[in-house]
Amino acid sequence: MIHVEIKERAEFQVIGRYYSTAQTTLNPMEWWKSLIVSAKQKGYSYSQGSYSLQKYPLDYFQAFHPSNPFEYATAIPVESGLPHPDGCSILTVEGGLFAVFVHKGTAETFPQTMGAFFNDWLPQSEYSLDQRTHFCFMPPGYQTNHPLAEEEIWIPVCLKKGN
Repeated sequence: MIHVEIKERAEFQVIGRYYSTAQTTLNPMEWWKSLIVSAKQKGYSYSQGSYSLQKYPLDYFQAFHPSNPFEYATAIPVESGLPHPDGCSILTVEGGLFAVFVHKGTAETFPQTMGAFFNDWLPQSEYSLDQRTHFCFMPPGYQTNHPLAEEEIWIPVCLKKGN
């Protein structure tokens, strides 16, 4: 069983870029390479970790299909005094309640972690999805294909009506 904590987080900002994609066409490695190269050219250090953001249409999870479109962003914390990496802008993540859990493992095992959350934990909880940005936080030194890699998953939630 997945271990989930409910946390409240204030609104925050990162620097990044959104891409229109779907689960069937998702290719974040190219987008991460582009961000990393551009950010390093502007003097960014990556000492504070990085983020992936996901914005889903209102009915995305009710009528889920891997080809349904959504917005995916690669992002890094704002480092004051540095210019934006090429093609990037300030992105705002809305504050509120989040279900927070850790994915440990490679990108290939990520669907199992998400399945445990959406198929097991969420339906049995007193929470439902909230229509805000989802995000993952990867700590400094995160290695996508390392079997012991850990990233925090933050899914926006609200109390189910009647609770």
